[in-house]
Order: sequence, then C-alpha cells, then structure tokens
Amino acid sequence: MGIPTTSRDMEALLIAGLSSVEQTFNIRPERPKPYRLLTVVASLGAKVTPISRYCQVTLAAWSVTADGRADIGDAFDLAAEAGRWLETNVTGVILAADIQAGPFRVKDPETKLETQTVTALLEVAV
Repeated sequence: MGIPTTSRDMEALLIAGLSSVEQTFNIRPERPKPYRLLTVVASLGAKVTPISRYCQVTLAAWSVTADGRADIGDAFDLAAEAGRWLETNVTGVILAADIQAGPFRVKDPETKLETQTVTALLEVAV
C-alpha cells in the first residue's frame, strides 16, 4: 500500500463544517435582503509531510441589512466565529489550523459592499 497522493475536496469539507456557524458557499449567491452568509475559498499548497499538505483558506463574512448596506459589526462577529470554528475543529482531516489575519475589512468589487475576511493556514491530511 502506497502513501496517499491526492487530497480531499477541502472547500466541500469546509462548507459542510462551517454551515454549523452560518450558511456557507464557495461563491456568493443572490439573496433577498437582509442576509448573512459565509464564503470560503480553499487553496491546497505544498506537502508538509508525506501524508499532509498546507491549505490556505479565505473566509468572507457577509452581513447585509434590509436596506442593502453592509453591517460591518455583525460581519466581524460572524468572521470571528468562523475563525474560531476552524481553530477548534482540528480533528480528522484538519490536523492544525492557524489564523493568519483577520477579521479585516474588504470591499467586494462587484457589490461594493464591505465584508469581514479571515485568512487561515491549515495542515490537512491527504
């Protein structure tokens, strides 16, 4: 039996897990206002050991009011909660999690709304 060389679909795994915090997607869907949601992008990186790899994760927390404005305070709380979820769910596939930055404000170029973003570096099993 050889050492595994392929990784799981980390975005699907993170979407399933983070949905316990808030609805989570890999792209922002159209939603009626008001809404809250998370978007996640997971990019696999170099191997750490023969059976683990790095995974760079970017989480964006969206909180939009009924009048279409961003609620930055609520988005901050949502982003912080999502970051805590990453740090505390280091069993199974996620072997280690380190929040690298955030929550910090980012303006979405399409909607012109501000979100709160967290970046994390995970070590994941292959």
